[in-house]
Amino acid sequence: MAVTSTYRLTRAQQKNRFTILGVMAVVMAVGWTAITGGHRPSNPWGLGLFEVPFALFLLLVALDALSRSVVGDAGITLRRPWWRSRYSWQEIADIEVFTESARGSSTTRVRIRTVQGKRRKLPAPMTSGMYRSSVDPEFAAKVQQIRDRWQAAVAASPVSEDADR
Repeated sequence: MAVTSTYRLTRAQQKNRFTILGVMAVVMAVGWTAITGGHRPSNPWGLGLFEVPFALFLLLVALDALSRSVVGDAGITLRRPWWRSRYSWQEIADIEVFTESARGSSTTRVRIRTVQGKRRKLPAPMTSGMYRSSVDPEFAAKVQQIRDRWQAAVAASPVSEDADR
């Protein structure tokens, strides 16, 4: 029987992300209205060149909050609303924990490094010091579960004869 674990952002992390997006949208709408004086572009949709890319950016960031990492017997699947990537345990060379810092706040995330040298961030688990509610108290345990599954799968896989040559 295949056992899988799904890691998502916590509800508080999702709520923070959507709150930030809402504030960004309001601030940008007010700023755009102030810049244009309330005049609408003369195209059939009433949208300016700035509004369409900004709306797409907000949509992509909102959808990213719904992304998840699925850890199974065969490997890790990174599921995002617009794409999915699968990595078998044998393709993974290392599982790293790293910290990104920007504007005085830091976010600690997990990424895999493949045997080909590619690095991929896992959508979850993650923990952030930006807001108290963005801290995932189970972050270390989740990372350890992922590493344990990887190490057990690699140790159980048969070594090919070509590896000895």
